[in-house]
Amino acid sequence: MSSFPVNPGMSIFELISRRAGENPNRVSYTMLDEDLQVTESLTYAQLDRQSRQLAGQLLKHEPGTRALILVPSTISFMVAFLGCLHAGVVAVPAPVPDANQIKQRSPRLRAIAQDCAPKIVISAERTAELVRAACDSTAELTGCEHVLLESGDEPAEPGRLRPARPGDVAYLQYTSGSTATPKGVMVSQRNLLEQSSALSMSLDYRPTASVSAGCPTSTTSACSKGRCCPCTTAFRRSRSRR
Repeated sequence: MSSFPVNPGMSIFELISRRAGENPNRVSYTMLDEDLQVTESLTYAQLDRQSRQLAGQLLKHEPGTRALILVPSTISFMVAFLGCLHAGVVAVPAPVPDANQIKQRSPRLRAIAQDCAPKIVISAERTAELVRAACDSTAELTGCEHVLLESGDEPAEPGRLRPARPGDVAYLQYTSGSTATPKGVMVSQRNLLEQSSALSMSLDYRPTASVSAGCPTSTTSACSKGRCCPCTTAFRRSRSRR
């Protein structure tokens, strides 16, 4: 399978569907612990199914609705991120609140919420209580619908998913807010594909390669350059816990 060229008019959904159809049992993402032992992994077929399960819960919202992703920086984040793209919902990644730092993180969450006005908060089962507590202490998030990543039923059929146009906003990326109010940038579907494809080309990634990375979800490169490369190149991505 060739990693290039990627049709600039294709969407992430179309690329994942193609990978799942061509090599359903090939591993797309693997999570490693501190001893570099595998703790979890997803094949392309599983990634496709799980992201469409989440999309099925999000399709009731209007295209362009903002969804705050408060999910651990694991494989679950990629499922949440892709689920948003499949449903035409704009993903807004942010770090999961720490139990001992909810009050300190609240100003950042509040600033992000004030700026993008999310209607949805996506969380994972193991951190759902922390996320709920953080949202309850942030007035701008109290009215959001909470969607649990693991609560999806049947995956949304491909025909129900919203076709993405190259100029559509894929996600919003915010600065850390450590030195000033968090500032956001809009990343389009075209930007997402072009950046991940450019990285694959510059490093000469091949479909049979395995690449290890440790990017937190709070950096732009984690979404565009690191996490989405397996969709455009079909190599296996491993990530160490940090």
